[in-house]
Amino acid sequence: MNKILLIVVFFTVACGSTQKNSSSQNSSSNNAYETAKQTWAAGDEQKAKQLFIQVTKELAAKDNLSSTEHLALGDSNFYLQNYEKAQYYLGKYLETNSSDTIAVCKMGKTKFHMEFYKDAIPYLQKCHKNSPQDAQISYFLARSMQKSNQGVNKEALTLYQKSAENGNTKAMLELAEIYRYNKYNSRAKKLYEKYIRQGGKLGPQAQEWLSGQQPPVVAVAPTPEQSTSVEVPVEEAQPEEILMVCPVCGRLGEKDSQLCTFDGEPLEPLN
Repeated sequence: MNKILLIVVFFTVACGSTQKNSSSQNSSSNNAYETAKQTWAAGDEQKAKQLFIQVTKELAAKDNLSSTEHLALGDSNFYLQNYEKAQYYLGKYLETNSSDTIAVCKMGKTKFHMEFYKDAIPYLQKCHKNSPQDAQISYFLARSMQKSNQGVNKEALTLYQKSAENGNTKAMLELAEIYRYNKYNSRAKKLYEKYIRQGGKLGPQAQEWLSGQQPPVVAVAPTPEQSTSVEVPVEEAQPEEILMVCPVCGRLGEKDSQLCTFDGEPLEPLN
């Protein structure tokens, strides 16, 4: 009888100890995750990454993860750029938390970085609907549309414009490239120059094109007070450029051009 009682007591203590250790580990992982996010937001990315690694190691060793632990693992792997794992754990979390807009945005960004552009679009659209002024999301959505459609339609072009207006330099560069390719030179020139002022560096081809857009220089006869000629740039008047979008295929093109196989539909001005 005493032996049976001792065995019961032993298992009770052991189970209680296991539950306590598990609870302690959960608390440690959760604290590390919250601290990591705060550290990242404060700008110390190196320290934050160490904490995210701690979270992934502790939680990945567990069985029967909770919903919040799936989120912590997905988010931590996203910050560590382990996008395949981020996609898996965020997907598990969203199975029961589909209305979590932050997680939806994170999934859209994850699929974008994995170059699953078509799959990224519905997540990024939901995210953009909730945060229409988010320049990065506007850029990601426009880029995903462009990549999945193999072209730039009216919606993608508008998103690029909004993103560039809100300060996204990648959108500025992409939009400048689109304008240059479609021969909207004055628009391309302004965006390239804005991109450079924001600290961006152009590739050789774009830089050569921009240099060729500078106004011609003419020599002015010197005045009596001047012994050398003065070169004054002459700014030529530029006609206003109106963006034309095909109403059938929705793509950007030059005026009077035929972009699709439908019978000569006229292009419509975007603005």
